Amino acid sequence: VDDVDGHGPENIYWAEGSAPAGQYTVEVVYYSDGGRGPSSYEVVVRYAGPGGQLIVEDYSGTLSSSGDADTITTFEIR
Repeated sequence: VDDVDGHGPENIYWAEGSAPAGQYTVEVVYYSDGGRGPSSYEVVVRYAGPGGQLIVEDYSGTLSSSGDADTITTFEIR
């Protein structure tokens, strides 16, 4: 799911317990700067880790211009 019609925030989620098992990579892409220059981001990743333990990770950074991207984290859901 990707919302490219607005300026955020974007929320991507599954109802509790319904995310498919697999490897997930979280990436932030500066789709278009519209001439505004650098843009900061904040990402919160919540998922069930081993044994169902809730894992919460917070990330932040800045992207300089259109097309820039940061790979935030990779995690696995079993």
